[in-house]
Amino acid sequence: MVYVQSPGQQETDEKFGHLWFASLARFHKVRNSHTWDFDNDHVIEFLRSKLSEKMPTWKRLKIVQGLIWYRNNEGNPYNSEKAYVGKVKAFMKDFGLQTLADFDDIGATEVGSFDRFSRRW
Repeated sequence: MVYVQSPGQQETDEKFGHLWFASLARFHKVRNSHTWDFDNDHVIEFLRSKLSEKMPTWKRLKIVQGLIWYRNNEGNPYNSEKAYVGKVKAFMKDFGLQTLADFDDIGATEVGSFDRFSRRW
């Protein structure tokens, strides 16, 4: 089954993803939300507070959808950066690269073979 979004759906998802993430971060009194990596327990505690405020089920489901969107599309940039650096280090190790000059002989073929065969990407 293919899910097709309406033209404005991406903007709506983004808007509510950011809105609910900001609300979640405020609820947990997170100071640097841009580096915060929330987990299921954070979300559950937040949703329980919304249940105690008598928020309807449909709206709590929208919170979950927004946070899933946020996790999949924004996530934690610091963790993403760490993951990318790890992948570059693995690439360098596999090809014996030590310096920036060593990349001069690396092309699409090497990158493509690392991508397909190493399973590290």
